Amino acid sequence: MNTQEYNADSIKILDHKQAEQRFEWLQAENLSIKYSKPLEFVQRGIEACRRSSTDLSFFIQRYLEGDKSGEKNILLEEAFLELMKEARENSQMTSQKQQRH
Repeated sequence: MNTQEYNADSIKILDHKQAEQRFEWLQAENLSIKYSKPLEFVQRGIEACRRSSTDLSFFIQRYLEGDKSGEKNILLEEAFLELMKEARENSQMTSQKQQRH
């Protein structure tokens, strides 16, 4: 039987960069603050990058820093629009449920 014991050796202290890489919510919050963009926008951008297999640096450069000099990434834009559609549908469903009760 393989049992793991939880003790002080199980705790790992992460530096800021490690924590940001491990916890997407922290990365989203930090980018939102750094670039003065809405948190939901940044969260969608990160998820759109994951869904479209786009490097996050592209999203940061184009949409947070505003550098439009490079080519558009259609897959990223489609993923972002799909996320917006999903959020709208979820919001409508929640609103309808609340109206019933």
